[in-house]
Amino acid sequence: MIDRNPEHDDDRGEGAPRKVRTPEEQQQWVAERNEEIQQYLRDRYARREVVAQTKLSSGQELDWIPIESQPGVEKVADPPEEDRLPEYAKGEREPEAVAFELQWAGTQIGPEGTVPLVRKPIEKIHPGVVLQNWLAKGIRPMHNPPPDDPRQYAVPGASTHKYGYTSQSVTCYGTEGSINVWDPYVEWSNEFSLGQQWLTRGSGTGLQTLEVGVQEYRDLYGDWVPHLFIFYTTNGYTSSGDNIGGY
Repeated sequence: MIDRNPEHDDDRGEGAPRKVRTPEEQQQWVAERNEEIQQYLRDRYARREVVAQTKLSSGQELDWIPIESQPGVEKVADPPEEDRLPEYAKGEREPEAVAFELQWAGTQIGPEGTVPLVRKPIEKIHPGVVLQNWLAKGIRPMHNPPPDDPRQYAVPGASTHKYGYTSQSVTCYGTEGSINVWDPYVEWSNEFSLGQQWLTRGSGTGLQTLEVGVQEYRDLYGDWVPHLFIFYTTNGYTSSGDNIGGY
């Protein structure tokens, strides 16, 4: 189990007296939370219309489902144009497009007209947090600061959050770009590393974001390798769930 910040207790309200569990009570609580998360995944997988299943050389399992079975799909989009590699001045290293596992020679793919969804290894996912926090971007949802706090919203998930970014404020209907794909080292299973593109609107509890990129996060995926992810929030990271936000 990951050591948690003693100033926070995920299953109690703000300002409530903090109950100190015995080791036996804590072990039972963690087991119950893990079972809740694992049952959540079982229920979601049971609703998939799986046509075929394959396994990649990395060990990841894929469910292949009909494109039209995805929620909200009325018309299948046309595939994007071929990637254009960046141009470098003479003498610098040659650019090389990333080849994902599904593009490797000999990889088994699903039938035509289907798309792959990762089937997470349920038995390896045991973060020991409540389901709501597991769905959040980080180990717990964000709590909004007081109205007079100069910060519009706090970074969700952890007390230490280091990042570099560039941004612009424009009228925007979408985005495109390139992201470097690395296999970064993270020390703890509840830490994550990511590179992403991020569209935002609003602030505070009205903050809306749509985020896409590559992330390594053991407690979320059950392994120590990068994953393509999409995350969104409609309420400033304060809660997650269907039509509210999450991965």
